[in-house]
Formats: sequence, C-alpha cells, structure tokens
Amino acid sequence: MSSGKGPPRDPNLNKYAAVVDGLLEDLYFGDPSESQATQSRPSAKPARRPSRPSVQASKPGASRPSAQLSTTKKSPEKARLGTWSRIALGVLLAVGVVQWPYSHTCGFQLAAYMAAVGVMILAAVWGGAFAWNNRLAVAHVVSLGVLGWGVALGAGQVLPRVGYAGQSATWGCVVQPAPALSQVTPPAPADST
Repeated sequence: MSSGKGPPRDPNLNKYAAVVDGLLEDLYFGDPSESQATQSRPSAKPARRPSRPSVQASKPGASRPSAQLSTTKKSPEKARLGTWSRIALGVLLAVGVVQWPYSHTCGFQLAAYMAAVGVMILAAVWGGAFAWNNRLAVAHVVSLGVLGWGVALGAGQVLPRVGYAGQSATWGCVVQPAPALSQVTPPAPADST
C-alpha cells in the first residue's frame, strides 16, 4: 500500500499532463515569450488565461489576433495628420460654398449648390468621426462648427421651399411662355422724312 492519502498515482500521468499542457499552449494566443516565462516561474496564483480565441484563429496556419492588431495600428502622427486633412477638406468646402459664384435660386444650379453643401456636411461628419476616434478635441470642435455651418446653409435653401420660412421659393425654375405669333406686333415703320 502507498503511504500517501488517496488513490495510487498513474504512471502515465506525466505523459497526459504534457499533452494537456501542449494543447493549452496551442490555445493560448498571447505573447509566446510571456507564456514560457509564466511556465518557468511558479507563482502562488495560477496564471489567468485570456478567453478562448475564435475558431478561425485556432486553425493551423491562421495568424494570431494579437499579431493582426499590431500590424494594423497607425502611428499617432499619421492618425493626427489624416484627421486634420479630413477636417481641412471640410473647412475648405465651407469657405468655397460661401464664395459660390453662380446663382443658386432654382433648377440645376440649386441642385449643384445643395450637392456641394451635402459634401461639406459629409466631410465634417467624416473628419469628426476620425477626430473622436483619435481623441483630438480641437479637431472635433472644428468639425462640429463646419457641420453646423453646412446645416445652416442647407436649411437656408430648403426651408423657404418647403413653406416653413416667411419667404417662398420653388425648387424648379419657372419658364415664361413665349408669346404666340398672333400676339406679336410688327415693328412700327420708321419715318423717312
């Protein structure tokens, strides 16, 4: 009989433990050097393992999620430059729309003006989203200003046409009909005296 308490130890226990350790190592998707460091250094508490990786990441030949994240991160300088370039696009559009050289009272010219205002609003939202993600407060405030300006310019054209404003305007241009030939008076003869 054995001198210890409990059932006798299985001689294949170390072999099974090695297989289980190998399987757990395959499931572990963190830094491999960290994994080996925790195995070589025993601690009082067992090491906490991250949650189980997705099925795609655990397939042989699939790249690890941590490796994918590290390659897609941008440097803070590139993110800042990209955000400010998007904001600058919105500011340039806001300045350009104010200097619109054509009449935008009706028809195609109104549609072109409203499209430019719409692009300005989209540029402001696009830049504001990047400013929010990159935690650039000043850029976010500038994009909100451009967004507000675009909404104000658009409302200045839309509200009179939907009957909300005191003035009335139309979407399409009203074409004056040409007078009929019977209504046209011939020119008076010139005096030759």
